[in-house]
Amino acid sequence: MMLTTGSEQHRVRAIGRGVLCFGILSYTGAVSVGVYWRGTTTVLLMAIALGLCLPWLFAHRYPLRSFAVMSAAGTVQLIEGFGPIPANLMLLAGVYAVAAHAPRRAALLCAAAVVAGAVIAAIRWGETFAASAVPLSAIGTTTVAVWLWGTHTALRRVHDETLRTRADQLEREQDHLAQIAAAEERARIARDLHDVISHSLAGILTMSEGTLRSSPELAEEHKNSLRMINTHCRDSLSEFRKLLKLLRDEPADMTRTSPVVSNLEFLVESAASDTLATDLTVEGRHCELPPTVQEAVYRIVQESLTNVRKHAGTSVTKVTASVDVTTENVKVEVSDDGAGSAAEAGATQCTTDGFGLLGMRERVDSLRGTLFAGSPPAGGFVVRATIPLSSDERRSNNRYVRTRNN
Repeated sequence: MMLTTGSEQHRVRAIGRGVLCFGILSYTGAVSVGVYWRGTTTVLLMAIALGLCLPWLFAHRYPLRSFAVMSAAGTVQLIEGFGPIPANLMLLAGVYAVAAHAPRRAALLCAAAVVAGAVIAAIRWGETFAASAVPLSAIGTTTVAVWLWGTHTALRRVHDETLRTRADQLEREQDHLAQIAAAEERARIARDLHDVISHSLAGILTMSEGTLRSSPELAEEHKNSLRMINTHCRDSLSEFRKLLKLLRDEPADMTRTSPVVSNLEFLVESAASDTLATDLTVEGRHCELPPTVQEAVYRIVQESLTNVRKHAGTSVTKVTASVDVTTENVKVEVSDDGAGSAAEAGATQCTTDGFGLLGMRERVDSLRGTLFAGSPPAGGFVVRATIPLSSDERRSNNRYVRTRNN
């Protein structure tokens, strides 16, 4: 089974160290009881074994201190004249820990100390050179091998940390380059939008205002239409400038808020004309809705009214808009009484040639809602959206309902 987290790896390593120490101590206890059972002498020998084994449990964090304690236990063993015991193998494990987690010079000194201790032990135990040459050679070779193994572990860890550092640095650089590229692309889009749309809107506003000033003989109906054009152009230019500031990462004018549900009355009334009647119904506590939901409701109604003016033609005589805010969701519906086929044709044209319905659907999807746009059996065309409210928004609406009921 593969380990997926660093905490699991540390846990398994800790268990492995504990099992090894327990096994060495158990074997040492069995040997000491069978060979050195002399009352307090055996107790002292087990204390030496503990001094050789237990510090290794913490050698990965405190390699030099642990090895110092293990060396002190080995020194006591030499002074007391005890022969070799299984726990002496832990000195090699201590050399590995120092080589893997401590400076290289300290690891060399620790390895030399183990070899020197083995030589002193051979002299202390009265072994001849011929009898001790092979064991000392084996101990020296094993010590060097353990030191090389620990050094390789340390180098591999440094290499892995270097690779991780480089990977993190490359990732940060890629993110930075992506942010720069995105900022440059937003700036290019902002320039293109300003050069095309902003100039066009400013030209329309200039011409309509000039027509009002230069043609006082116009009928009042035509003057009202021109005044409405002026109002829409000014509002569009103001929102467009705010959008350009967002694209350029400039601080936008926060005194001008996003559209809210309370603005729908003016929007629906401005869409009415001599040949088109409009009606708006708003139910529920819409003022408690978050700005994103209120803006989505406003844009859905706005786009639906625009589609009616652009695509429905003279077959539409009435447009009805309704907003119903409950404790669970917000329902928005805009319908007209036009011919079903004409409405479908208008929706198809809007879907293929423009981005009105696509933008509405994306806006509703971002709020985890649903959107339907099509012709009902009775005819006409309807846009129906349902936007769910989050738990915090539902609690806010519930508090309002309880207050009203009390």
